[in-house]
Amino acid sequence: MIGGIKTEGDLKRWLEEQLRTPGVAPQEPRPAVSLTKNGTPSDSDFPAPPGNGNLALDTSTTPPTLYSRVAGEWKAL
Repeated sequence: MIGGIKTEGDLKRWLEEQLRTPGVAPQEPRPAVSLTKNGTPSDSDFPAPPGNGNLALDTSTTPPTLYSRVAGEWKAL
């Protein structure tokens, strides 16, 4: 049990309550990985400047390398 949630019904009620919380706007779902390419990601791969938190997957390496946008730079994870 986490935070008093015991059943699926409890979870549904909790989620509905979160959507009604003032000042918290529901966000549209986004894909976890924003870009998959054969090579290191760069800002020019995006139509608009990517924000911090974007993820990109470089498929040229084995295993593929996951990058995250942190403080305005792409960092390999």
